[in-house]
Amino acid sequence: MRNIFKFVGYWNPSLMVDLKGNANVEFEAPDNLTGWRVLILATTPTDAMGLGETGFKVNKPTEIRPVMPNQVTEGDSFEAAFSIMNRTETKREISVLLKAQGDIDAKNAAPLQQKIMLETYKRAIVKMPLQTKNSGKITFFASAKDQIDGDASEHVLLI
Repeated sequence: MRNIFKFVGYWNPSLMVDLKGNANVEFEAPDNLTGWRVLILATTPTDAMGLGETGFKVNKPTEIRPVMPNQVTEGDSFEAAFSIMNRTETKREISVLLKAQGDIDAKNAAPLQQKIMLETYKRAIVKMPLQTKNSGKITFFASAKDQIDGDASEHVLLI
């Protein structure tokens, strides 16, 4: 389940290089499914400087992202939504599960299970109607999967 979302994926202010000026680094990318920009600033003992830049992308065949309202208050009715994307060359039937717990009206908060058909490189929105009960928070768990791949995410909405 993806739940580590960061704006800076890796920081190392003192990475040492070999005699040819090369260095290798390995790190686990955060759970953000996005493009990452890599910036390298190098200095020598004699104050010569250099700058390098590259990038890489982190994707999954199945992607799920929250699509929530900007603001929710006590007693509001709203649709909690999640965007599901098929990043493959194959049309797929994807099983989606949405759950919510917290300060919501329990009679309308049953987990939502739905199968959706997604064309290649297409996105669909799955919505779950809810009503807030008190001020506090709502924790959502969302998953989307088939026999090829799956993605899951947890999202917290403050009321």
